Amino acid sequence: MNYSQNPTVTSGLVLNVLEIIPAKDNLQVFKTENKSKSIKEYQNDNSEYYFYSEGLNVYAWNIIENPQIPLSADFKIMNITHKENTLVFNKVIEVGIYYWFKNNKSKIYQLKYSSVYEVEFKKNIQSFNGLSVIPVLNFSVHPFYSKQTKKQVIGLSLRFTTKFAFDINESTFQKINFDTRGLKRNNRNQIIASTSNISKFLGATNQTANFNAHRNKLNSEDNLYNELQNFIKIFNENIKPIVFLPDGLTISELNFHNIPNLNFTLDLASKPNYYFYQERLGKNKFYNVLTKELKPYSFDLFNSRTVKFLVITPDLHEGTTETFIKSLEAKLKNVFHLYKIEFDFLTFNLNNETYEQAVDRITSHDYNLAIITVSADDKSIPIQSSPYYITKAKLLNQRIPTQEVTVEVMRKANDMIFDAIALNIYSKIGGSAWTIEKVQKQKTEVVIGISSTINFENEKVIGFANIFDYNGNYLVGDCSTISNLKNYVIDLENHITNSIRNLIAQKGLQTNDPIRLIFHLSKEAGKKYEIKAIEKTLEKFRDYDIQFGIVHLSYNHNLRLFLNGGNESPQRGTFVQVSTFQALLHLGKGTKVPILVRLDQRSTYKDIFDTCKQVLYFCHLCYRNFRPANVPVTIKYPSIMAKLSDELRQVPKWDTNQLNNIKDKIWFI
Repeated sequence: MNYSQNPTVTSGLVLNVLEIIPAKDNLQVFKTENKSKSIKEYQNDNSEYYFYSEGLNVYAWNIIENPQIPLSADFKIMNITHKENTLVFNKVIEVGIYYWFKNNKSKIYQLKYSSVYEVEFKKNIQSFNGLSVIPVLNFSVHPFYSKQTKKQVIGLSLRFTTKFAFDINESTFQKINFDTRGLKRNNRNQIIASTSNISKFLGATNQTANFNAHRNKLNSEDNLYNELQNFIKIFNENIKPIVFLPDGLTISELNFHNIPNLNFTLDLASKPNYYFYQERLGKNKFYNVLTKELKPYSFDLFNSRTVKFLVITPDLHEGTTETFIKSLEAKLKNVFHLYKIEFDFLTFNLNNETYEQAVDRITSHDYNLAIITVSADDKSIPIQSSPYYITKAKLLNQRIPTQEVTVEVMRKANDMIFDAIALNIYSKIGGSAWTIEKVQKQKTEVVIGISSTINFENEKVIGFANIFDYNGNYLVGDCSTISNLKNYVIDLENHITNSIRNLIAQKGLQTNDPIRLIFHLSKEAGKKYEIKAIEKTLEKFRDYDIQFGIVHLSYNHNLRLFLNGGNESPQRGTFVQVSTFQALLHLGKGTKVPILVRLDQRSTYKDIFDTCKQVLYFCHLCYRNFRPANVPVTIKYPSIMAKLSDELRQVPKWDTNQLNNIKDKIWFI
């Protein structure tokens, strides 16, 4: 659909992107190969031009119609084309749009570590007696490539969102009797509109219900689509005709089309088959029902064994815990077929004994798992003194995984909660409730997921997780390796090396047998890190035929998909390829952000559709609950493992090396 022809049509699938058609495909700019200054210094010296660095070159172009300050002599005029200088050409258009908003007195910012710009709108600000909900446009210019027409496409993504700000000062907070102690503040000691601050403010002023209703209405898919239509109108009527671009460049058209269209096609990656005990195929029922009817995949692992649980609870919650455990026991027996279960209770008085002292009284280390009753407050106090973390650390040191449950959850537990907790427990004791099919290929394959978190010292902590195939099906493997940025390259190299060696030994591979390594990353691959580690590892196995693919999975982007004007959700597995090595994978109902899947161009494996299909499969291998996840285990598991491992590191006497002794269990979910 072309917006200018019919702006009211809402049927079909659309991407929140306008195709920018420039009036010409070539442009005169300035360029120097003598990069003698930083971009900031160039900009400070001449504010009438914009400076852009690409590789060793610096490009410049005027951002006003008749600049008065000449560029330095080392800048020479050159002709660029959209095909040969895509990034520079796109940047010229992006900068023109930026300055249109800036010159119209709009509040506009470029988001940190992003190509997305944020524009605040003064109209339609909703205030909740001191808390403002501000409408925002997020836009970004994308270098797409059409596989159909074999041409570069300039995409302009437009997205409606909101931001929040307190519009009253400290003294006004005091007048309405709002307790500001303990609230998060910025470096100027001003109260910020953080999630926790907003929640406390709304609760204290009895506005939570009204605020949530307003926010839910704004974030509904149909409203987001309507706002997209409003933005399209603004760009077509107000920006396209008058935006200033250098060298007489203008925007000829801003096209908005359904998918499929001339540039992009639509495909569907089907979800995987689930397999249960003795490779029984489960279909057309909820997965908890299939687990109950077909038995868990690892049924034989526990069929002849007694599973022993330790329950630790303060006497204040003894009755609640006993009631909860009885229902949990029934769920473990009925759904997971754990018929041989024993529960030992360790009850203590909090006035006389701490959680730590209670754990120290344990005389047997034969327990498969400990279930610990804590309160919600126990999870929010400092980690060093939190019963939640102390008990988890001390028991993991004894190779006993834990399931911490708050008494608040116990009191309101329903069937869905019991299902999720029982699944967590079954996974933590080493069970696999189900596995998913591995589409058979000629190459033996292992997938290594790499994800990270930021620790309490503001440093990056990185976790690794393996997914491998067993009897032709996928299973979660070793999830125990963590690293810091300093040791990342050597730790990753060692992890890949061990993974290949284990694969060769497990499969009995010979040097002429092909192997495929797939890396799922929550960040783009870096030459100094991931590429270096992969290259050093492959050198050790140069006698083997090893192919690799490096996949970046991103949720931090500006692209969205709408079906029928936002009144329906795209089907799970919807695949839209936007470049040779980039595609969007939508995960269906309840999902607002599709995954942007990028295959690194240095990969020797280049099938983007098959890569997206694999990502979808790994969303179905998650054992956190019975619903398919929206984040694949390849990046979800290493992220939460790294986070929890780092948190436990703050507990006195926690031994990180113990993770190597429980690598066969998903202890961290």
